Amino acid sequence: MGLHSTRTQKLEVSLKGSLYRNLLIFTTLLMVGCATTHPLGIKDGDWQQMSQQQQHEARMQQARLDEIERQRRADQAEARRLQELAHQAELERIRQNPRFGDIIQCSVSNGQTYTSSDWHPAQPMAFELVRGETREVLFPRADRPTQQSRGTASFDGLTVKICRPVERDCSVMAGTESEYRRGKTQSIRSARLIRGELRCQFPRGY
Repeated sequence: MGLHSTRTQKLEVSLKGSLYRNLLIFTTLLMVGCATTHPLGIKDGDWQQMSQQQQHEARMQQARLDEIERQRRADQAEARRLQELAHQAELERIRQNPRFGDIIQCSVSNGQTYTSSDWHPAQPMAFELVRGETREVLFPRADRPTQQSRGTASFDGLTVKICRPVERDCSVMAGTESEYRRGKTQSIRSARLIRGELRCQFPRGY
């Protein structure tokens, strides 16, 4: 009986402790959920002591601040849009009137693409980049071309990078003008994207 009584008491203490913790969590969540947010970050106690006119003025001031913030974000978005348009226009200008070294042509062969959580033989693929360009590249499976891994490729005049869109795990080829003139080949391996042979060359005729 003594042992049974002791176990019962321990169980009751454990249950009471659990109920107390749950009640505390519930009360905290309830307080957070019921917390009133007033304009300008005014505390509830101070808000209740304000006159209706003061509350109205606070709301108006908050509305003005919200509008200023909205306009600031809109201006930033517009600036980014215009900057991107200018960048694309510059890339197109270079593409239409390239000098030697402004355009590089690359191919990936003997590769494996990462799809469906595993590596699979990849189709050979090729892409062209203008100096300063970053673009999406797709690496399709050889047996199922509709299944592809997606990455980005970029060229800054000296280096070609192939990266995952989110994880900046990049395969980098760095070459000189003479190397790219002849054509440069390098093994690449980008985690959960592509591995194989990357070859890049400045096209002739510019």
